Amino acid sequence: MTYTSDGNQVWTHPYRGAQLEIADPLQKIADTHPDAVAGTAYCSDHAGLAIFVKQGSRQVLDEVDALKRRMPTARIDVHEVPHSMNEMLHFIDLIPSGEAPMIGVLSPNIYTGGLTLGIADAGQDEEARKAVKQFVGDIPVSIYVTDGVVTPLPTLPTPTTTTVGCVTYTSEGEQVWTHPYVGDQREIAAPLEEIANTHPDEVAGTAYCSDYVGLAIFVKHGSPAVLDQIDTLKQRLPDARIDVHEVPHSLNEMLHFIDLLGSDETATIGALRPNIYTGGLTIGISDAADEDRARRIVRELVGDIPVAIQVTRTTFTPMPKV
Repeated sequence: MTYTSDGNQVWTHPYRGAQLEIADPLQKIADTHPDAVAGTAYCSDHAGLAIFVKQGSRQVLDEVDALKRRMPTARIDVHEVPHSMNEMLHFIDLIPSGEAPMIGVLSPNIYTGGLTLGIADAGQDEEARKAVKQFVGDIPVSIYVTDGVVTPLPTLPTPTTTTVGCVTYTSEGEQVWTHPYVGDQREIAAPLEEIANTHPDEVAGTAYCSDYVGLAIFVKHGSPAVLDQIDTLKQRLPDARIDVHEVPHSLNEMLHFIDLLGSDETATIGALRPNIYTGGLTIGISDAADEDRARRIVRELVGDIPVAIQVTRTTFTPMPKV
């Protein structure tokens, strides 16, 4: 893995293909454990993938080891970093815009487990680092100088929460954990994930319950074959908690929606990901004022699907054409 001092990855070899057989399960581990994983990335030579794991996250390391055993010829690099994705996002929220006007862009840096800061003047480097240290503490900081005047950081809206069965998630599509981790529950998780992986046209995804006492699976409405397989699993594991929630769209449908939104017409939208809890999409925008426009774009290009909006402090590059 090669990256620059301002937090950008460097590519040393040409692109070799999506490697979805590795990328999908590795990303699933990252998505399931935002409190323990900073992120994933292709290797700089495109010969494999890397996952950045918070130091001391034994459960995640065990899951990555299990994936390596399932794919012995795949290259999966593991790098330990001091902070997870959720911690880095929390750090961004802790830095008040009025107290750090020199900082115009803040984004997680998965390679270091810290933050990347955008400033307008190289002479403000030390001042920006002091501001981060004051409000967050001693974390890894990467600095880059922008080409224009820095707009002070916006105040972010507070997300609301929804509880469906054993899963609590925010209006931004992030799961909320209500109890500490109690074990990987592989006897339930492995067969449930196998059902999900075998039926991406009928299943949106799986998740641990927010109290970690069981798992949940999100199934597209009207998928009797999948529901029958889940019932069989419940009969096999009568003491296991397996919650079933029906949603309007499957994982493959959500990924298709993302493909449909990849165009110059979606410059308002800088991030798109499936939202397994609603069977829709989570959309990242950098300005809360763009919410109505972002929702209208989704309606026009995809239709009336569930949309969760996440306002960030990151300046976005428009979605690429697919």
